[in-house]
Amino acid sequence: MLKTHEGAFLLGATTPDIRAMAKWPRERTHFAPLSVEEVGAGARAMFEANPHLLKSANANDPTRAFVSGYINHLIADETWICTVYRQFFGGGDTPEGKVQGNMWDRAMQLDMDREAKADEQEVQRVTEMLEGAEAGVDIGFVESETLAEWRTWVQRFNSWEFSWERLSRALRRMYGEDEQALAMAEEFIENMPHSLDRVYELVTPQRIASYREEAITSSMGLIEEYLDASAGN
Repeated sequence: MLKTHEGAFLLGATTPDIRAMAKWPRERTHFAPLSVEEVGAGARAMFEANPHLLKSANANDPTRAFVSGYINHLIADETWICTVYRQFFGGGDTPEGKVQGNMWDRAMQLDMDREAKADEQEVQRVTEMLEGAEAGVDIGFVESETLAEWRTWVQRFNSWEFSWERLSRALRRMYGEDEQALAMAEEFIENMPHSLDRVYELVTPQRIASYREEAITSSMGLIEEYLDASAGN
């Protein structure tokens, strides 16, 4: 079923971040705060707030694929928060240290995005699979028109060339026009790749590989539970 509706799965895997387009609070789409302590908390809260998603009569295949992707995103976020961000980036004792931790965290995530965008054929394949991927999806907590607008936004974003200026924009979203924060971002970009090497000295590629394995294992388990429940098994 997920193979047949891969576009819906991929759209679902992006949609928790629709808040950036819609200007919604994070908890509205992630169903858990950044202070989350347990992986899976957001997905459980989503089903508690939207019990219709588990009723087989309401669960057509596009919706089930979409929700499966949505779960994947929530689990990946929470695994990152609990096993990477909190351990390596969240312990700054000074305001400057907190800014640096958040900047390094964002830089590492952006570098993972840069790696994904390096495969141009895969990027094009994903963009094509997303076309019309919202068709038949009915989750209740995002209107179909908003979801279609988001899908178009994701396709457009996916076609953009990667730029490290996204780090400056991320810091601006976090800290507004704080001069110190923006200067730190500019210095980080100017000193590439040495500045990024320092981040990977702290969080090794092996640790990132471990994170990915943990996130995949956890999300697969919860997705299987959801698919069984939504099928009425």
